[in-house]
Amino acid sequence: MTVTPRQLDLIVPALGVALFLCLVGRNFAKQFHIPKVSVFILIGLLLGPTGLNLIKEEMVSSLNIFSEAALGMILFNIGGAFNKDLVAKIDRHRLTYTVLMAHLVFFFVFIFFFLLSSFVPSLALVDRLIIGVFLSVISIEAAPPTTLLVMKEFNAKGPVTEIIMSYLAIGTFMAIIGAKVLTFILEASGLWASTGNDLWLQFISVVWSIFGSLISGVIMGIAISYWERKENNFGDIFFVIVTAIVFGQSLAHFLKFDPLLISLTLGFTLVNTSNVGQKIHASFQNMGLSIYALFFVIAGAHIHLQEQIPQMGIIGVSYIIARVLAVQISARLSNKIALKELNIGKYVGTSVLSHAGAAIAIVTALAPREEKTANSIVLIIMTSIFVFEIIGPLLLRKSLFEAKEAIPENTGDNKQTLKTSISVRGLIKNLLTNTGLITQAQKEETFNTIKSLVATDVVAIKKNAPLQTVKKYVDQNYNFYPVVDDDQRFIGLISIDVLKSYLNEENTSFILAETLVKETFALNDNTTFNEALQAFENEKASRLPVIHNATKKFLGILYYKDLLLHIDKMKKDPKLIGN
Repeated sequence: MTVTPRQLDLIVPALGVALFLCLVGRNFAKQFHIPKVSVFILIGLLLGPTGLNLIKEEMVSSLNIFSEAALGMILFNIGGAFNKDLVAKIDRHRLTYTVLMAHLVFFFVFIFFFLLSSFVPSLALVDRLIIGVFLSVISIEAAPPTTLLVMKEFNAKGPVTEIIMSYLAIGTFMAIIGAKVLTFILEASGLWASTGNDLWLQFISVVWSIFGSLISGVIMGIAISYWERKENNFGDIFFVIVTAIVFGQSLAHFLKFDPLLISLTLGFTLVNTSNVGQKIHASFQNMGLSIYALFFVIAGAHIHLQEQIPQMGIIGVSYIIARVLAVQISARLSNKIALKELNIGKYVGTSVLSHAGAAIAIVTALAPREEKTANSIVLIIMTSIFVFEIIGPLLLRKSLFEAKEAIPENTGDNKQTLKTSISVRGLIKNLLTNTGLITQAQKEETFNTIKSLVATDVVAIKKNAPLQTVKKYVDQNYNFYPVVDDDQRFIGLISIDVLKSYLNEENTSFILAETLVKETFALNDNTTFNEALQAFENEKASRLPVIHNATKKFLGILYYKDLLLHIDKMKKDPKLIGN
């Protein structure tokens, strides 16, 4: 399917519209407390062949490079999530639970699908077996991109989240390996057309693909860990990681490796070999939202309901029913067998229903095949993705909240913290100041005071925040803890010594953020450089809060080093230094 020059010209505009709608949809999702992933997929559905057809089928194929890069980054993040802390929590029982559940999903999907597909008389017994076994292998996969993004969106933490993470890694690994092995068996048995190689060479090719991918990931992970010791700029480290992920896909192409296994192993190796691997992983995980959004838009655009639903019929519905039932039963049964001390089966079962990512990658590899059974597998998976990617994130969100492991945006802890704000008028004034389009009087006011030096990218906490929220706030690696009222007026700074004294209290319900405040000197935004310099010397501080002269609202932080560097820079022009 070729892309015409006209369609090629439309790709960037179409992506621009898609990203803009993702931005709007993101706020919509936040407002109504639904997963962003679901909104992104619906946007893809709207813009793709199912809806407006702005992103045409041919264009979707040409955009696979974005999907592959995004999927590589997501699997890198999943591998990186298995740092020493998480690995230490995955004991024998939890590992048994995860592996047992994956095998039970395979078993039950096959049984249920085989029984339900018996209502399709045109489907021969052999075809039912082939399709059933292959779908059972793919069904183990639980859409790492979708699941990971939803858990990150709602700051999920706890035993259920840890089990889900384990299942994502093991399920993805088993689905990829299982699909390769099953393809080899079908070719070797003559049920599918062979690639033309000798049977022994085909077997070696499968082994080469699996172990070559794992070894490549380990080598590149160690190489990046060595490289990052020579880099001080995270932007350069980010570039090296992206390069390694894309280079891994190049290796996969030329050496017949699996790019998904390479990315998964790369993330795991980096985070466990580098001394700052966890920090690198945390920083990398917070970047690339636009790439992730595009991944889900393209996943939505892959769905062509007008064509797929009529063709899916009973056999497609059978797979959807079989997988939903199998995952629920397997999660609960594994809980009773391997993890009796934790009642988490009912939560895990509804948390891993999403189905995309590696599943799409597996059926994409099957798409060129001419066998009827292979075509049926591709059609069933691509159509079922629409169902699972809509209900999956919603059920995952529900499960995480029922398990009390998630925090919604704009509620609870997140509502108790806020960034310093700036008005539209203030933004326009910044523009005029930085471009020199202000009067001399305004210029003197601006350049003779500390206003231009105030760091405004600061998160404050409200005075009525409970102790539990304060502890989470302090744990976010901030090193400055301003407390404000509902109108954002500055009250003071949280004292770590005072906080420490309350940690052992049995009843902490009466302890609020304002209880932990120590008396703090604050600069007003009209303070001159020399006055600020004197204040730093008097307070013996390395940073001081800054408030608005009239409203007393908290504006940000002034760092002593920034003030000293600015004064040194301005020495050649003394009139710009305050009196």
